[in-house]
Amino acid sequence: MNEKTLTLVFKKSTGANYSFNLPFPLESVEAADVKALGEAMVSSNILAFKDGSSLASLEKAYIRETNQQDVPLA
Repeated sequence: MNEKTLTLVFKKSTGANYSFNLPFPLESVEAADVKALGEAMVSSNILAFKDGSSLASLEKAYIRETNQQDVPLA
């Protein structure tokens, strides 16, 4: 079974990176849509971090595809 995950990598106000994973992205993900989502997440301060930092910018995005194969135990 193949699973896809859209990962958005942000730079936080502290300079650290933060990855946000969205499972099961659409097959036809458009770069403009991903960029708009990232910018909306930054501008709305939708995430709160324990250290008081916030998202500063969207650095990159990618789709990761994993293949899971069950191992028969019997």
